[in-house]
Amino acid sequence: MARVFIVTPRGGLFTVMYSVDQPVGVGLPNRKDDVLLVQFFLARAREQDARGNPGFVPPGQREITIDGTFGPNTAAHIKFLQTETNQRTASGRVLADGRVDPLGGKLLGQRTSSLLTMAVLNFEYLNRQGTGFHANISIDPLFPVDLKPSLFMS
Repeated sequence: MARVFIVTPRGGLFTVMYSVDQPVGVGLPNRKDDVLLVQFFLARAREQDARGNPGFVPPGQREITIDGTFGPNTAAHIKFLQTETNQRTASGRVLADGRVDPLGGKLLGQRTSSLLTMAVLNFEYLNRQGTGFHANISIDPLFPVDLKPSLFMS
């Protein structure tokens, strides 16, 4: 199931990081709650950020549907986010492999030493919605209610 990691603040912006539990992508487990989390973050990543930078909108693709089902549109959004992140930033290279791997407590991939796409999704959400929403994504109007039991205890 999707996870929330509590981060010990060391002067950073994050107090939590959200992560999938199993990889999301073509031919991967694509568990519903993991896909919901990725789709939620991808939907927000389509928006302009706080500094006026454009959102991650793949040409020719419709808006992302937050339904927990992995398909071609979700795959296109993941790949576009990865490719565009590499073009827009000089540091923090992301492996543009079309997959979203679990954080596992680290921001860099074990096999590639590249910034994990799940970390990029957290950073991009923070840049668009701010620390208040990132600290508790369940207050976001786009947050899928089916995801709440996986991330938050009642």
